[in-house]
Amino acid sequence: MVTSTVSGEGRSFAAIHLAAEMAAREKRVLLIDGDLHENSPYDAMELHAVLRCESSIPGTLFHAKAFSFDVFRIDFAQLSPRRFLSESVLRRIREEYRIQYDYILLDVPPCEILADTVFASRAADGVLYVIRQDTLLLSSVRAGIQKVQDAGGNVLGCILTGAETGFAGYGGCGGSQGEA
Repeated sequence: MVTSTVSGEGRSFAAIHLAAEMAAREKRVLLIDGDLHENSPYDAMELHAVLRCESSIPGTLFHAKAFSFDVFRIDFAQLSPRRFLSESVLRRIREEYRIQYDYILLDVPPCEILADTVFASRAADGVLYVIRQDTLLLSSVRAGIQKVQDAGGNVLGCILTGAETGFAGYGGCGGSQGEA
């Protein structure tokens, strides 16, 4: 599962690049698009609909030819985000696709946008937490990670996005929002 604290941290881009890297290593990868926002990075990808989609979850299965992995886009008109993030639905998705794919990545909403995200982490084998450099106070990031862990999620590590050369300071967040 890939999540972040707030929108705009590069969560979906990180998930796409991770899926592409796994696919480049000849792994069968399914990326589940749980992005709730319009104009998501998935809209810009050249996706080809897969005709046979035998899922009990409303959505469409696509193939991202340029990246050699598949994308399952949830139909949020038929399935509420809260229901999608329920442990039972995520486990059902995993069971339906585990034989066809080596890796299933879940791109889910940020923890502060939809609180159910932290509980969804229990259905995942692990959580990658995306953090954009110099965007949030370090205490906000730590609180988000702690919420995931407190809910039973297994945080495997963090992905730093938007990094530039140098850091504002050790242990802080830099910029006008930095803390000592």
